[in-house]
Amino acid sequence: MTIEGTPNLLNHATDFYKTLFGLENNIPFPLTKDLWDGIKLVSENDNDLLTRSFSEEEIKAALFQMEKKIKLLVLIVFQWNSFRPVGGL
Repeated sequence: MTIEGTPNLLNHATDFYKTLFGLENNIPFPLTKDLWDGIKLVSENDNDLLTRSFSEEEIKAALFQMEKKIKLLVLIVFQWNSFRPVGGL
């Protein structure tokens, strides 16, 4: 499924969360399609931070927090995907 455009994304998210936990009467915080209208959701600075590439330090920190089995698998996959044939092979 591909969702294009902010209005379609908001509609999809609203519908998803409406059905996620089932029906409840007298919801104090009702989800409506216009819930986020007029509100700046993320600042430009926050958006830049959230969409930038991962740094080597962030990758290392995440990797070293993993269990040994998963860490080995990640290293193998990373090395496999990083392999570049040499000499026109």
